[in-house]
Amino acid sequence: MSNPKQVVLLRRLRAFWGIAHLAVLLLSAIKSQAAAQLFTEYPNIFGTSNPAYSISGVLWGNYENGNIDILLLRQTGVLQFRVGPANQLPSATQITNTPIVKDLTGVPNSGAWADYNNDSQLDVFISKTWSAPDTNTLNALYRGTANNFTNITLQSLGTNLFKGSGCAWADFDRDGWLDLFVASASDSNGVCYLYHNNNGDGTFTRMLAAGSIVTDHWNAYGCAWGDYDNDGWPDLFV
Repeated sequence: MSNPKQVVLLRRLRAFWGIAHLAVLLLSAIKSQAAAQLFTEYPNIFGTSNPAYSISGVLWGNYENGNIDILLLRQTGVLQFRVGPANQLPSATQITNTPIVKDLTGVPNSGAWADYNNDSQLDVFISKTWSAPDTNTLNALYRGTANNFTNITLQSLGTNLFKGSGCAWADFDRDGWLDLFVASASDSNGVCYLYHNNNGDGTFTRMLAAGSIVTDHWNAYGCAWGDYDNDGWPDLFV
């Protein structure tokens, strides 16, 4: 015959574990709901009149020290939108008056923002490829001004008629000026390009003796700088 006190204690323990189990389930549900609400989708922020072209790259940048701008790289050119205002439901205004969106030559593949000339204005490089008969397409470097851009490709990089794919900025020699690496796919020379920003006048020097990163023959589509060994010097993955 069971002890009445033991029966009561057993019932209380079962009730306690039941409540604890319910609390764990409730907390899990709250946590899952919170995780599910970390991101909110705004599917029509760019309007329903802009169909999904083959987007090859997306760039965020605050080049005018105001609302964030976003560049959508696609087969037929670049779309530019200004997203804002802050702390409200996001909206996007299409920008159509910059050289970036007016330049319809070539097929943009990738891009990267940077302040290459240290004037506190964001600049942007866009790598491009082409298909016959359009074989005169230049990869494009745009210098940012207070509220617009200027295409300075020829002045800064010279004639660079190669098929650019990936691109990335880094100060590889740590001289305080950002340098540019451009991966190239199906280029006639089969090599990638490293531009040294060391002239102090906004122009770059193409590095021809930088080792295998500019002499190996490959079809390169992407690249990224990093310091994988924490020695303070930028390393490169292609």
